[in-house]
Amino acid sequence: MSITARRIPINVEPVDGEALDSWLEALAARTRTNWGDLLAAVGLGGAASVRWLPQWMVAISTDQQSALHGATGVEPTTLAAMTLSHYEGRALAAKSRTTLDYRFPWGPRAGSRYCPQCLSESGGRWQLSWRLGWTFACLQHQCLLADSCPGCRSGAMERARPYGLIPRPGSCEAIDGVRSPRVARCGTDMSTSETLTFNDEAHRVLFAQRWINSIIDGEPLATGLYAQGDEQGRAVLSSVRAIAVRALSYAIPEELELIVASDLLDVYRRDHPQLPTSTQRSDFRQLRIRAPRSASLTAVGVLSALHCLDQPDVQSAGNELRWLTTAMRARKALPCTTNLLWTPGISRAVQLAALGPALKPSDQLRYRTITQWPSVPSRTHAEVRHLSRKIPTLLWPKLSLPLAIPGSHQRQLRAALSVALLLVGASVVLKHSVRILRSPIDEQGASRVLQLLQKQPEWPNINRAIDDLADCLNDTDVPIDYARRRTLDYRTLLPDSVWFRICRETDTAAQGSARAAVARCYLEELLSGGPTGVQGLKPMVRSKISDFPYYLTPALAAALDDHALEFLASQNVCDEPVRYEPPSTCMSGLQLPGINPDEADVDALHHYLQDGLPLGRAAQRAGIEIEAARYLLSSYPCPALRDGDHGAYFLAKQAFPRHRFIDHYNVECRSLRDIADIAGVSRQTMARLASDYEIDLRSGGRPPKRTVEREWLYTEYITRGRTLPELAREQGVGASTMARWARAHGIPLRSRGGTRKAAG
Repeated sequence: MSITARRIPINVEPVDGEALDSWLEALAARTRTNWGDLLAAVGLGGAASVRWLPQWMVAISTDQQSALHGATGVEPTTLAAMTLSHYEGRALAAKSRTTLDYRFPWGPRAGSRYCPQCLSESGGRWQLSWRLGWTFACLQHQCLLADSCPGCRSGAMERARPYGLIPRPGSCEAIDGVRSPRVARCGTDMSTSETLTFNDEAHRVLFAQRWINSIIDGEPLATGLYAQGDEQGRAVLSSVRAIAVRALSYAIPEELELIVASDLLDVYRRDHPQLPTSTQRSDFRQLRIRAPRSASLTAVGVLSALHCLDQPDVQSAGNELRWLTTAMRARKALPCTTNLLWTPGISRAVQLAALGPALKPSDQLRYRTITQWPSVPSRTHAEVRHLSRKIPTLLWPKLSLPLAIPGSHQRQLRAALSVALLLVGASVVLKHSVRILRSPIDEQGASRVLQLLQKQPEWPNINRAIDDLADCLNDTDVPIDYARRRTLDYRTLLPDSVWFRICRETDTAAQGSARAAVARCYLEELLSGGPTGVQGLKPMVRSKISDFPYYLTPALAAALDDHALEFLASQNVCDEPVRYEPPSTCMSGLQLPGINPDEADVDALHHYLQDGLPLGRAAQRAGIEIEAARYLLSSYPCPALRDGDHGAYFLAKQAFPRHRFIDHYNVECRSLRDIADIAGVSRQTMARLASDYEIDLRSGGRPPKRTVEREWLYTEYITRGRTLPELAREQGVGASTMARWARAHGIPLRSRGGTRKAAG
């Protein structure tokens, strides 16, 4: 139903930024009309109400706009801009056309703040922005806004104007009752109120108000975390409110001295002696929902947030917020991590960065507090399990050595670091990570090592190295499936007989079955990426396994790798290398407590070992930690001893490779003694070599009888055109014997030296 209103003969023009009720108040005063009569005349009338905010101040309907336009001539768009709907979605929100949503970050509360000087200069006209919970300072007059009447001390405009009285702009309308026009009003001139004035336009309070205005107006921020960002104004205001509420609730004035200027802090102490409100939960809840009653309270809260959010990055902002998390902990407000996760987005990242140093090391890894964007754990269990396939049970020594610390042996440190990698950005617990990796240490052991790491001065860099390594592995195609390696059956790995053969071939001292067992355990740990599965190993044996690289030579290492490949193939693992190490570039540039093995002098270590020094003394002479020396010798075995120091078997094999042995023994029919004399070794050594070559030895000095099939000989000699000496060597007989077989089978012989083309 449309509303019609007669044109009022006397008009008053609205002031820029004026609230609709302020303009109507001025119009009523100009026409000497009771407030209720004026509202009825312009189409906004109705029964008297005790509401502090008329419904048409929230949003004016189309019919009301038409009626008001007809009565005053003011354009409907101008009228709409004079209501709180002008700030819809930017500084407040409405549940309906007539009801405000107080869940929006600090929407309006009852009453209005004001600038006394603005009231004086404008004849008592009130700005719409003064009703916002986010307005606390006048930028024109560089002062803090006033909150109450200087006479009766009641809140400004907290109650509806009396319908039966003529408004007096700029005066306090507070009365004891609103239904009786005979009750006297306060009438105090509001422009006489005294407020805090700032002499410098660059004062932090004025900067904060301009900063808030930019957010509300949707302008890009010049500095801080939200500069050039994509965050919406509501999200930014939510972050400001979250920090401000907790600063007002938990911080004592002394903790605010580095953030709030002394002039504002004096007003804050005077007006709010009951703060902080951490013990008054009702006040805390009210601050979360409604804007603070006073401008000084709002200003202090916004400054506390601005001190943090005006930093260039999240970590810097977290450093500046840490005072508040410390204050909250001091007042027992943070029994668990999630209590601090107030809002999502940048604010949550800042809160986690601030809380980081106070968290357990495992939680620091989960929330990634050392990164530029800390966040709530997001990696799923499936992603964690996928990552575990890329991680050995004991972290690669190349990556654990730079993280070495006093009080933690490498075996425990490597196990704990592998567990720690699964915690990065994931909500899994230590017990689950330990179980996935089949770790030799339990969750208490892993936690103890992480706590030792946290106590180191280099902990921030250690934390960053673990985080970066987890990301690197997540994005890298690791060629070894360590989850599969952990489940292989290693009982058939490196039997004693194979070990002895390898030792003979590589001129290595076998040292009996004891050394074979040590070598077997060493190779199992190399392949599985974890500790050996052999039960009940004594500490002395474990020490020998760790020291096994001392006995490695390039030849022995290559032979063990060859056997390892054969073993993997027997376990149906045919597509993986024996060993793998990720690049250590993720640790470059970080100051870590251990040593970088890439910087060690391997040549010096080899030199001292070849001089006969034991491993410990050689490492000491080379300036290398013993654990680093073991790793280096495993990756870069010490070269073999000089010529002349080799064993008889090695010399025999070097002198007589298999094809030469066959030529001398089977083709030329030389005796084993003759061949041994040529090699300079015993007949027994040569017999052992023949056995390893799988060559049958003659008995009684006569070569064994062999049968040469006619079909094979015809195909090789006639069809393929091969020579008799060549075929004789292949069969291990003399050329004359092969000729006799050809004649016996009726195969025509070619002339001596002659060849025949293979049959086409």
